[in-house]
Amino acid sequence: FKRHEVGVTFALADVATSCDLVEDEGHVVLSADGLLLVVPMPEPRLWRLIAQVPKSFDPTDAAAWGAMVIERAGIDLGVQRLGWTSKFDLTSGVADRFRKGSVFLLGDAAHVHSPVGGQGLNTGVQDAQNLVWKLVLQRHPEFSNGRGDALLDTYEAERQPIARQMVRATSIATRVMTLR
Repeated sequence: FKRHEVGVTFALADVATSCDLVEDEGHVVLSADGLLLVVPMPEPRLWRLIAQVPKSFDPTDAAAWGAMVIERAGIDLGVQRLGWTSKFDLTSGVADRFRKGSVFLLGDAAHVHSPVGGQGLNTGVQDAQNLVWKLVLQRHPEFSNGRGDALLDTYEAERQPIARQMVRATSIATRVMTLR
């Protein structure tokens, strides 16, 4: 599995606020300092912040999040507390093989990429759907005409090109949105 550094760091935080933003709308800001998403959560006045940040950014610093949103979006959220936080460097890649014997890779084990576009979960579920019916048929030779193992070989042939295209597309979208 060869991963490639994208050169972009992101941080996420669930932020409780005192701000009266419309809670059924998200905000996307492309600024010179980086991408910022402000996404409403189901709980009133709770927002998920997703931001391109410098490596030195501390995602557990509530004041830093508040200042960033003011600077990039001109919105004073009135950050009251942070919930879940995370920070990660973007990487992308696709495994050279999706199958070796009875071991199969799918989802994040088979391909990693920028979260831009929300493709990860969908692609992983599609991998699983493609594989599961083949496993069922392979276990029942009467339905696969004795070609169950050959059928399992089609999993990699079908899913790996889709994963490569998805990684290419999310890499391009990430470069555009992060000015990299």
